[in-house]
Amino acid sequence: MKYSKYKRHKISKRKDGRYSARYTINGKQISVYGKTQKECYLNLKSQIDNLSPKAKEPTKLHAYIDFWVETYKKATQNETTLRKTKQTIENHIKPNLKNKPIRDFTASEINTFLTNFPNIRKKEDIVIITTGIFQSAFENDNLLKTNISKNFIKYKHKRNEGRSLTKTERQKIIDSARKIENADIFIFYMFSGARRDELLNLKYKDITNDIIHIPGTKTSGSDRYIPNFKPLKEIIKNKVYKENEKVFPFTSIRQLTYIKEEVEKQSKVKFHIKDLRTTFGTMCAEQGISESVIAKWMGHSTTKTTRKYYIKVLSDFEKQQAQKFDTDFDTNFGQDKGNNKE
Repeated sequence: MKYSKYKRHKISKRKDGRYSARYTINGKQISVYGKTQKECYLNLKSQIDNLSPKAKEPTKLHAYIDFWVETYKKATQNETTLRKTKQTIENHIKPNLKNKPIRDFTASEINTFLTNFPNIRKKEDIVIITTGIFQSAFENDNLLKTNISKNFIKYKHKRNEGRSLTKTERQKIIDSARKIENADIFIFYMFSGARRDELLNLKYKDITNDIIHIPGTKTSGSDRYIPNFKPLKEIIKNKVYKENEKVFPFTSIRQLTYIKEEVEKQSKVKFHIKDLRTTFGTMCAEQGISESVIAKWMGHSTTKTTRKYYIKVLSDFEKQQAQKFDTDFDTNFGQDKGNNKE
């Protein structure tokens, strides 16, 4: 019959006398009705012919990932973090997840990918990004019937805590760094609390007599201003000011590592750059600077991270305090030792 179907969608008569047909968009069934077979046919034809291209073709994973980055990440992440997000996607997520309709993925399928991923250092980033993609596909763009991201594995890489250098170690590193060309960057790390990449991106235009603008490498909150402390001024005054150029002439991490090894060799102190950042937090605490101010200088949104990872006052400072307690104990109670007789 002329009006019995349209584009393989069959039109059937219902028990109540009406006619109906069904079609599917992104996994969801849509019903169309009409009092007569012709009316149902025309309604069905109108709806199908007016479907948007997006509705006709299910959105595939890789296309949605590109849309997700441009729509939801580009405006919220700084340049460095955005670049790392894109690298993680292109190097690890796209090559390991099939480019099929995003609606066809299951939580178990994603978990197999996440669980078997061999690169432990990148796993946390991959879990966060993958979860964000599928959560957004459900909550923001209605591409999934259920939020399968709720059932993804949770993984948090155990971060390596930096250690606070003792006063002796600090001085040895400072003395050695002053003798080695371009090694003054390690003194700058110690007295600024900057992350590794932050100083590699620092430019002369970021520095005034009183303030140093630290260009953040993680979140917008990590982009911050710190006082231009005296040790930092001493380093800067010995350099040739060139407004738009970088303060420290390193073009690769390898160069920085080579200089660090030279400092370690001369000072006989093994250290990580994170240790210098931790030492900065500890030195601030030793001087009685409030945790909220230290957190601000270090680019933390709360004092919790500052306190947990970067204030290691149980070094020379706390040892001195403990010694005061021991001295007081010996003074007030030591004379009675062995004199009590029953």
